[in-house]
Amino acid sequence: MLLHYLKIIFYCFPALIIAQHIDPITLEDEISKLNDQQQYETSLLKLDKIVQDPKSDPFDKTHAYIQMAYTFKRVYNYVMTINKLEQAELEAKKSTHREELESKILAEKMFVYFDMQDQSTVVMLLEKFDDNTVKHLTRETLAHYYTVLGAVAFWDEDYKKVEENYDLAISILEKDNPKHLPNIYRAKLTLYSTLGDYNKAMQAFEKGLYYAEKHDVPIYNIIMHEGLTQHYKRIHDYENALKTQQLVSEKREQYNFTNHSEKLLALQNRLKEERLKIQQEAKKNSRFT
Repeated sequence: MLLHYLKIIFYCFPALIIAQHIDPITLEDEISKLNDQQQYETSLLKLDKIVQDPKSDPFDKTHAYIQMAYTFKRVYNYVMTINKLEQAELEAKKSTHREELESKILAEKMFVYFDMQDQSTVVMLLEKFDDNTVKHLTRETLAHYYTVLGAVAFWDEDYKKVEENYDLAISILEKDNPKHLPNIYRAKLTLYSTLGDYNKAMQAFEKGLYYAEKHDVPIYNIIMHEGLTQHYKRIHDYENALKTQQLVSEKREQYNFTNHSEKLLALQNRLKEERLKIQQEAKKNSRFT
C-alpha cells in the first residue's frame, strides 16, 4: 500500500525526484525557436514545469517568468505580459542575482510599454536606468535599449541622434542575433520616410524584409509591411497603401494572434486547475498514509 502511494507521489510530483537547473541562454533560445514556430502552448508548458519544480530556485523561476512574458508578448497579450514580468520581479527579490535580474526585468517592462506606444511610461522607466543597470544587459537587450533611445530621440525630433542609436543597435544585432534586425529596419524606414529620403526608406524596407524572410519570422514580415503601408500613406500613394494594408490583413489573419492568445490563457487556467486537483489529492493521500 505504501508503495502505491509513493508511485502516486512520483507521478504527480516528478519534479520532487528530478531537479531542474536551467541555463538562461539555452532556455531563451529554446523558447524563441518554439515561439517562432508558433508553438506557444509548448513554450508555456515547458516554462510552467520550471516554475512548479520545488527545486527551481528564484533565479530559475525569474527567467521562466520572463520567457512566459515573451511568449504572451508574441501574441500581443500585453496584460499577461506585464503580469508575468511582475511575477518575475517577485522572484528576483529572493535571488542572490537580484540586481542583474531586476535590470533585465526593467528593460523588458520598458520594451512592453514601448510596443504599447505609451510614451510617458517609456520615458519614466528610462529615467531609472543608470550605468549599473545597463552593464547587466545582454548584448541583444542592449540593442533593443538603443532602439528605444532612438525612438525617444525621434519623438524629440533629434534625427541625428536617432540614426546614431539605430546604427548602434544594428551593429550589435548583426553580430549577435540578426533575426531581430527587422525591428530596427522598420524604425529606420519610418525615420527616412519622415525625412523625405525615399530611396533610403525603401532600402530599409528591403533589408528588414530580407532578414524577416531569411529567418522565417512571420511577425517581422508583418511589421515591415505595416511600416511600408505608413510610408505610402505619408507620400500620398494611397493605391499602394491600400494594397499593402490588404496584404498585412491577410498575413495577420494567417498568424491569428487572438486565437493563439486565447489558447494560451485556456492552457494556463487548465494548468492551475490540474495543480489544485493534484494538491488536494496529495493532501488526501498524506492524511490517509
